[in-house]
Amino acid sequence: MKGPAASALIALLAWGIVTPKAGHGQAKVSGCVFALARAGEQIQATGAVVSNVRRGEEASTNNPFPFKGDVAFTLGSRGAAEAANQKSNAVMTSPQLQSAIAGQIFKACSDVVTVRFNFSGTDWQTVLFRGADGRVIRGTCVDAVRGSGWPLWGYYRCL
Repeated sequence: MKGPAASALIALLAWGIVTPKAGHGQAKVSGCVFALARAGEQIQATGAVVSNVRRGEEASTNNPFPFKGDVAFTLGSRGAAEAANQKSNAVMTSPQLQSAIAGQIFKACSDVVTVRFNFSGTDWQTVLFRGADGRVIRGTCVDAVRGSGWPLWGYYRCL
């Protein structure tokens, strides 16, 4: 494996998304892994910094799907004045780029229902949801009310 695919795999190994197969020294790579790698490359191609990529579970009880995969991209770094943070701000404020990335991930990763974009060291986040018809739903932040339960699908609690 050479070129962009090798670079993407190295990044996914570093982020902990892919782990080498025991005893083989090679990683097993799926279409989903490549979609995650491509997403990271697309973000970094803007000049933004991807400081972390995490796979987890969407905990919402209003999730209409039988699967709960969540992917979170953390952008930016500690120095607020850094040029890379300004580029990361541009990614955080680009619904078109975020929707394109989420759509690619939803298409390649059948178990993923939410894609999050977080800005490092802040409460700033955007959540995109998988729609029932396969489209990307841009989430709406709602104030968390203690004891109110989970917001409807397509809404998320503001941090």
